[in-house]
Amino acid sequence: MAIHSLRVLKTKKRRTCTSCGESIRAGVSYFARNSSLSDERGNPVYGFFSTHLDCEWLVGELSVGLGKTEAGMSFPGWLPSRLSGMKEVELEGLDGWGKLSEESRKRFTALRRRRKVHVEPRLEYRYYDPYTKERTGFTSTLTGMREVVGNV
Repeated sequence: MAIHSLRVLKTKKRRTCTSCGESIRAGVSYFARNSSLSDERGNPVYGFFSTHLDCEWLVGELSVGLGKTEAGMSFPGWLPSRLSGMKEVELEGLDGWGKLSEESRKRFTALRRRRKVHVEPRLEYRYYDPYTKERTGFTSTLTGMREVVGNV
C-alpha cells in the first residue's frame, strides 16, 4: 500500500469530495491523491481521490478507509455513514476539533444529523497488470474494494 502523490491544489473547477460527497468550490484548496493497494494476487489497484482539507483530517482521525499510512489513508473512506453513528460529544471530543473552522464544524455536525441515507459513491479504480502492462478501469464502492484488497 502506498500514497504515490498527496498534493494540496487549488481547484479551478467545482469538484466533489470523495469523503463527504459535498462540492469543493472553485478556488478552494483541496487534497488530490493518487494511491494504490495490492489485491489478493499482489497486483496494484490504483485510486484517485479529491478531498476537502478538513475531511482529510477527519478521515485520518477516525481511520475511515483502507490502508492507513503515516501520510493518511491510502483510500479515504465515506464519512456520512460513519458520522451518522456518532454522538455529537464523541465528535467534539476528537483531538484537533477546536482547530477546525466554524464552517467545517457545522458541516460535520450537519452530516451527523442528517436523516437521509447517504449511499456510498461508486468511484473509479484502475488495475495494473505488470505482466501485460495493461490498465483496466472499473467502478466500485469502498466496501466492494475491501473484498478485492482485504482489510488492510
